[in-house]
Amino acid sequence: MGVALPEADPCLPRWHAAIAESDNVNVEYEEVAAGAETILVADLEPDIAQGLERALREHPLRPHLVENHPAYAGYGWYDALHQLGNVRFYVSAGEQGHVIAENGSFPPLDDHVRAETIELRFCVFHRASETQREERIPADVAFVVDEDGWYSGVNQIRIAYVPGPALTPETLVDLIENVCFCASDDSEADSWDTQHEHFLRDARELAARVLLGEEEAIAARIRDTLAGILWVIPKDRQVAITVAPGTAIDVQLSACQPAG
Repeated sequence: MGVALPEADPCLPRWHAAIAESDNVNVEYEEVAAGAETILVADLEPDIAQGLERALREHPLRPHLVENHPAYAGYGWYDALHQLGNVRFYVSAGEQGHVIAENGSFPPLDDHVRAETIELRFCVFHRASETQREERIPADVAFVVDEDGWYSGVNQIRIAYVPGPALTPETLVDLIENVCFCASDDSEADSWDTQHEHFLRDARELAARVLLGEEEAIAARIRDTLAGILWVIPKDRQVAITVAPGTAIDVQLSACQPAG
């Protein structure tokens, strides 16, 4: 004789975009009471999920997004929820357009693209009524990662972006890290800290090159290099370094100037 078990309470975790290093998620776990406005978010790869989460960061739908939980399928309250899927980014860059979706970019994104506009589109399905609607929202960044690119560093990522004050190099570095940093646990690999430090150095250089230009990318790499040897500089000294092709590196020490 079968025993009817009560349904689980109608609560689900708030949705957060996946990151490449899934074992190192640093978000606060929070359960949300499911209701008529709750929307399940399908499992998305980090490159699509991160762009979605950023575009929705101030959108009215954002508080209603929850993690899907297939084990609850069959519960009346769960089957009545809306679902978010078919996520796409429409990139307009001059005469060339790209559509970025879960299976890549069409046509392929061969390099980073400065776009005039990026439009996020996704569908919200309602299984109970078999209806759906499409949402269209402006976005300022979208990502494509080469197949099997999670362990290969920043060279595997392609970025489409719309310049603006909200998309700073620091913000882009965080997104790049979330999209494609995953430390290798190979026995011959460097420690997690060393791999992470090297990745962030490359990500800072990439973000500076994409948003600010090649010269600022070079400056970012120089700053990162010097940051690793600041301990050799006496606390009461300031240093001026001059480097010119074909000449010796000139280093001048002087007393620190009082602030103001």
